[in-house]
Amino acid sequence: AAYERSGQRKAAESVDELREEVETQFEQARDTAVRGWDKLGKAFDERVKGVLRTLNIPEQDELENLRREVESLKAQVRANTAATKRANRTANQ
Repeated sequence: AAYERSGQRKAAESVDELREEVETQFEQARDTAVRGWDKLGKAFDERVKGVLRTLNIPEQDELENLRREVESLKAQVRANTAATKRANRTANQ
């Protein structure tokens, strides 16, 4: 009975060690795969950006800057229009 318990304990320890080793190897393999996919994704992104630059298609930050500039110009036009209307009313009185 003592030998049996000792054998079971050793078997359980071996199984635990094996499980830990498999988990470690799995984690390493997964990390390697993730890094590979990240590299592939970055390479793809760079290729797409290059093609878009070649076609003179602006990037998102450039479009956002243009949007802000257009909004600023619209505000200036509204202000100038209002000032012109006030000046015309004053001149016509």
